Amino acid sequence: MYNIKSLIKLISMDEMCSLFEKSKPAKVYKKDSHLFHQGEKADCFYFLKSGAVKVFSLSPDGHERTVFVHRKKGIFAASSFFSDEIRRSSAVTLSKSEIISIDKKMVDTYITQNPKFALCIIQDMSLDINLMFDQITSTSFLNSKEKVASFIVNCIDNNKYSIRDDMVCLNIGQDDMSKSLGLSRPTINKTLSYFQRNCWIKTQYKYILILDYNSLKAYCTEKL
Repeated sequence: MYNIKSLIKLISMDEMCSLFEKSKPAKVYKKDSHLFHQGEKADCFYFLKSGAVKVFSLSPDGHERTVFVHRKKGIFAASSFFSDEIRRSSAVTLSKSEIISIDKKMVDTYITQNPKFALCIIQDMSLDINLMFDQITSTSFLNSKEKVASFIVNCIDNNKYSIRDDMVCLNIGQDDMSKSLGLSRPTINKTLSYFQRNCWIKTQYKYILILDYNSLKAYCTEKL
């Protein structure tokens, strides 16, 4: 199996941030700032230094579906840029954020200076693709509680989490989870309460602490 991590020590997100800022300092965006819109030409991608960004898509009838919520330092919105296609989604800041935009000239320079950079991009995009595939699979085969459990597990498996109080933490609110899974807010609330009673998670405002990953994974994989 081709495993990038086993072949090469990848650049850390802190190292990548420093690399980007040598060419372009991070720009500060206020909350509710739009970074790009669905249908636009993708002439750059982004690196989130701090803050939070929601990537979402709109259906033809105007319904919003959250694709990702980024609250962890790293790259986002790279797939359309590298495929040279129009944006399939839009992005808006959820809080005051520091963001660096990376264009083609910068990418060419970074790859020339350090080939590891290209592998980092490939790995990051692969994680996002895997997460979206898992979400599609869970939508097709699982009930509402299993979908929520699967969403949480997939976020953890694809490194979409942070550490808070020495615990794994998902930085996502119920509204965004509702839009990601296509479930109602009351259903999300009821399901998270059920998981909390089972001591699998602990819910807080805008984030979820993971207490028992194994039980969540077992719950959502029984039918898969």
